Formats: sequence, C-alpha cells, structure tokens
Amino acid sequence: MPIFNKSKHFNTAFKLFLAALSIRAIWFLAVTMSGGDWFVHDSNQFLLLSSNLLEHGEFSRSVQGPFFPDIARTPGYPLFLAFFQSIGFSIGTIASVQIIISALIPPLIFSCGILMKLKNPLLAASLLIIDFALILFAPIILSDGLFLFLLVLWFWMLLQTTNHKKYVFVSGLLLGAMILVRPIAQFLPLVLILWWIWQKMSKRLLLVMLAGTFI
Repeated sequence: MPIFNKSKHFNTAFKLFLAALSIRAIWFLAVTMSGGDWFVHDSNQFLLLSSNLLEHGEFSRSVQGPFFPDIARTPGYPLFLAFFQSIGFSIGTIASVQIIISALIPPLIFSCGILMKLKNPLLAASLLIIDFALILFAPIILSDGLFLFLLVLWFWMLLQTTNHKKYVFVSGLLLGAMILVRPIAQFLPLVLILWWIWQKMSKRLLLVMLAGTFI
C-alpha cells in the first residue's frame, strides 16, 4: 500500500509540508518587501529561452533573429517557465510555485524514509525544512529547485516500484524529465540497472522503465 494511504503518515507529511511552506513563504515575503528580487546571472538566460519559445517557437538565447539554437542549456526548465508564463503567471507568481515545489521535498523525504524503514525519517525531513540553502534558492529563477524536486520524487517513485509495478513507467518518465532539466541526470540510468540487480526485477520491467526515460 502506498505510504500516503496511511492516515498517520499522511498527517505527518502534511504538517511537514505546511511547516516548510510557511518558512519559505516568510523568507519570500521578507525579501520581496525589502525590494529584493529572484534573479541571478543565469536567470536572465532561462527567461530569454522561455521568451523565445513563447514568442518565436525557437529554443535560442539570441536577442533578435536569426535565432540560433542553443546547445548550452537543456529545455526542461525553460519549458517549465514558458508554461506558466503562457497562462499569465508573472515571475513573482512562478517564484511562488517554486516555493510550493520546494516545500514538497521534506514530506517526500519522510515518505522515502518510511518506505526504506529508516529509524527516524522525521528527523531527516525536519532538517530539510530548515535547510538554509533550500530556503534561499526555492524562489530563485534557476533549474536547481525543480531538478531536486524531480530527483526526490523519482526516488520515491522508484521505491514504490518494489510493490507496485504500475509506477515503473512513470518513474522512467520522471527520469527523462530530470535529464531535460539538468543533463547530469543522464547518468542515473546506471542507477536503474543497479536497482534492477538489487531488486531482481524482470528484464521487461527494466525495459519499461528505460522506455519511459527516453521517450
């Protein structure tokens, strides 16, 4: 049975989410009210890529035509930005979405700990709630937060495949999404192979997961 079908664990996970969300929201409001913003050098590059995707249908960092294809970035995070911009979200609202995504990481870690039968998964999740780096980077227009969320979600999904084979293909899709966000994830299929060996999964299930990854 998936972990979130158990009311006790769900209630704990929900409280972790609310705690993480509250701390990140306070930080977000404090910086916004003091006149700060959520940009670093790379932020402008991501926003230019998403803008060109929306306005010209080109994955390019060219300011004006001709739009030369960009080979230094992967399209995952610019597509994330472009999606929310296409439905009218401002940069500040997108930063708020990223805060929510960041707040989901501690409860997911808690759930992973439960599935792995760790002694104190609550402690690990609680430390992530107050981790300053996660709080600081949650609203910043960078791919790091989205990548970390996808990584933890993928690992949670991978743990679920032990007893629920229906998650196999979805975990592959998540891995593929991670590669599009940060190319370093291209090495994670090796982890899948090791996982298959450890779990003694069938070759068919491994191929289904890898198929999801490379779609």
